Amino acid sequence: SKGYLHAQVVALTERALAVPDLLTGTERAKALLRLAPALDTMGRRVRQEECARESERLAEEAGDEELRGKAAYAVGALLFQTARHEEATTALGRAIDIAIAQGDQRSEASWTGRLGGVFKSQGNHAEARAHFESNLALSCEIGDQQGEADANCWLGSLSQSEGHLSEARERYERYLALSHEIGHRAGESIATGNLGTVFQ
Repeated sequence: SKGYLHAQVVALTERALAVPDLLTGTERAKALLRLAPALDTMGRRVRQEECARESERLAEEAGDEELRGKAAYAVGALLFQTARHEEATTALGRAIDIAIAQGDQRSEASWTGRLGGVFKSQGNHAEARAHFESNLALSCEIGDQQGEADANCWLGSLSQSEGHLSEARERYERYLALSHEIGHRAGESIATGNLGTVFQ
């Protein structure tokens, strides 16, 4: 089962991390970052956060900015999941700044959308919309259809929460069309479900 495989991955990686001088610097940072998602599926959030934070620290020490950005995003995403919104805003802001400095527009767009999700959870709809619109514009600019789809989903959810059902429907329909175009079955399912709530 997937649960068993994740447990095996965690056990083997933790064993390797425990061996002195086996994994150091960037390699250790990468191993810690790969470990985080498996820990998430096992519900081990405390250890997951430790791994993500240590990965970011090690990447910074090694001067690997691309890896540091990914680790900072992992920290921010976890903090968002656990409703620590102010800390999540700071971590995601770090990740976005790094992505901009690296010229990584795909990550910049995606992570900007996630930060918009934090603002939405805090009830700051103006900031949320600004970030979702930025996510959408940048995704369209670089031809990232998955990013464009996700941004439309975010905007649809925001419009629905504000009672703008016509706009929400248009966003969800665009999300559905893009998901179908790129073969994203989960997105199609989510979009169909969201449209159902708008038409109720």
